[in-house]
Amino acid sequence: MNRRLVFVLPALVVAAVVLLLSSGCGGDDETPTAPTGPQWRVVPSSTNRDLNDIDAVSAADVWIAGDYGNFVHFDGKTWTLHLTTILNDVYCIDMVNASRGWAGGGGGLVYHYDGKEWAKVAQGETISTLRDCHFIDDEQGWFVGDNGTILQYDHGSWLLHATRVSGTLTGVYVPARGDGWACGHDGVILRYRDGRWEAVSSPVPKDLYCLHFMAPGHGWMCGDAGTLVEITGGGPVARGIEAGQPLTAIGFFDSTTGWAAGAKGSFFHYDDGVWRKGGFKHRVGITGIRIVARDRGYACGRGGSILAYE
Repeated sequence: MNRRLVFVLPALVVAAVVLLLSSGCGGDDETPTAPTGPQWRVVPSSTNRDLNDIDAVSAADVWIAGDYGNFVHFDGKTWTLHLTTILNDVYCIDMVNASRGWAGGGGGLVYHYDGKEWAKVAQGETISTLRDCHFIDDEQGWFVGDNGTILQYDHGSWLLHATRVSGTLTGVYVPARGDGWACGHDGVILRYRDGRWEAVSSPVPKDLYCLHFMAPGHGWMCGDAGTLVEITGGGPVARGIEAGQPLTAIGFFDSTTGWAAGAKGSFFHYDDGVWRKGGFKHRVGITGIRIVARDRGYACGRGGSILAYE
């Protein structure tokens, strides 16, 4: 045997292996690279209570409402627990501006923010739990909740609207011009026009848990088993996705960019007409999302969870 080949061939084999590895051969199993662009991440929280809803005046002025009267505020740097005397669970929050806001929760209790403190506001129309709220300004707004409750606030006066709904209502949006929408369990969808709430034909039988409108006449609702309903000029249209879980939070920046999240912590991204998995899964359920820019948003969830998209 030629002794020269005994030593040369192993050397050639080693060189070939090194070349293959360095050239990335081996199909799609390339070394992963760090993700680029904005990502969802967990941020430090000042409470371990369940957080139920979130609203943002700006990227540096965000409020979250939660169980046992917990209000958390973000000033652009730190998430701080805002101390109150409120002991009830708070399920919805809507900030009118940096110095005015409204919230509602268990027992039909309503709260108002005056720029310094959150305080209870007396209303004698209902004791049903309030699940969502939407205010046009500090003097005009709406709450919806259990037992088909629709409560209107108008310049210091409260009005309970009658409907044929007996179940839970979970989302409400009424713009200044008065063409509003509400949603709830069992696929209930209501429309407000000419001073009256009326049921409209729903494309889904599933429970609906929340809604978000980018502009009057265009919004989304989400619910059980990946249910999504888009509201357009033609009315409600089903747009469900394979989420594998109830969708419990939704928020949009504009008509082309938005996010939804579920009861198992998964995020889903809407981009130019297509819903896709968002590449992030939290350990617990998400209950609220607010998107303040294409590359900036915030979310809240169970166990005091707060997340930032940036």
